[in-house]
Amino acid sequence: NEGEVIWYGGFGQVEYTTDKFSAFVQGSVSNQGFQRIDDFIIDGVTLSKKGEVMNTKTGFQNKIGYNVKGGVNYNINEHHNVFANIGYYSKQPFFDSVYPNYKNFLNPLVTNEKILGMELGYGFKSEFVNANLNLYRTSWKDRFLRKPNNLNLGGGREVRAFANILGIEEIHQGVEVEANAKINKYLKVNAMLSLGDWFYKGDATGTLINENSNPIDLQGNEVPAGSAAQTKLFLEDVKVGTTAQTTAALGLIVSPIDNLKIDIDWRYVDNLYANLNVSSFTTEAAAKKGALRLPAFHLFDLGASYKWQLSEKQRISLFAHVYNLLDTYYINESYDNIHATDRSITYKGIDVNNRVYFGDGRTFSFGVRYNF
Repeated sequence: NEGEVIWYGGFGQVEYTTDKFSAFVQGSVSNQGFQRIDDFIIDGVTLSKKGEVMNTKTGFQNKIGYNVKGGVNYNINEHHNVFANIGYYSKQPFFDSVYPNYKNFLNPLVTNEKILGMELGYGFKSEFVNANLNLYRTSWKDRFLRKPNNLNLGGGREVRAFANILGIEEIHQGVEVEANAKINKYLKVNAMLSLGDWFYKGDATGTLINENSNPIDLQGNEVPAGSAAQTKLFLEDVKVGTTAQTTAALGLIVSPIDNLKIDIDWRYVDNLYANLNVSSFTTEAAAKKGALRLPAFHLFDLGASYKWQLSEKQRISLFAHVYNLLDTYYINESYDNIHATDRSITYKGIDVNNRVYFGDGRTFSFGVRYNF
């Protein structure tokens, strides 16, 4: 199929600045028109099972979106400043949520996503140390997600399926700190810490489809559109997955001689949860177990670079990096939320029936840059 999107819009911003105070207000509005073209369809074809009619071209479905944002900053003195931002976005859906199920049928429940974001921060600057502290909270309503969601029916039977999830509301809130310090001409230090609390608010609706793009129930049986295929998902307070909610990093940049830099970086990842899986949250009892929390892990990277000045304008730079220096095994993502029991075979506390992705092992990169 082909997807056509027509987009046009406008943007404006007003700023006010003095030595101590600055403020801005910005806004935008846009229209997006979506059309799906499927050349395997003969215009006016009637689907035998449901009596639905599809055409080769859907015609454009238009959606208006907009956003407005404002912020202020106050410089207390040359070292300290505080700032605040707030914004609201009415975001048009992606193409796949306008025409789900790989067919030329408009999603009757499609709507704009609504995002309200707030941020409060503090900054410090000096000759040797720079630091920023941010507090944030974002409410993200009416999200649409499409995810692979194979059904395990037991006895080695599995149905390949996809899930369309409607009406999701996510709350993202937390605190972030980042700083860098110049100890002396030989050593610099970078550090960051992010502590988040991301969770779903309220419930949502999930629809499963098979490889033939037909709706199915949780047993893998095809069902009429709009019937039992609509499954309520109990998501209240379930943690949002795929992105770690606790991260920390520390980096050292060592310059033992002119033009040579050696980078040593450490990263820590925790509170990383499994992907949203429809079959895991169809009952309140199952939902109380929450999202599967994956094991925390540490990673180390090592890098070096050297600049060779050939002339005033010509320079050759050499780079080398080793990522995951210690070749650490870690789980980076899980498609399932199978919690371990006393009978489970586990790996680092995770039931091995979960389908997971492991992160990359030790990798290397080398590079040469010529500037002239």
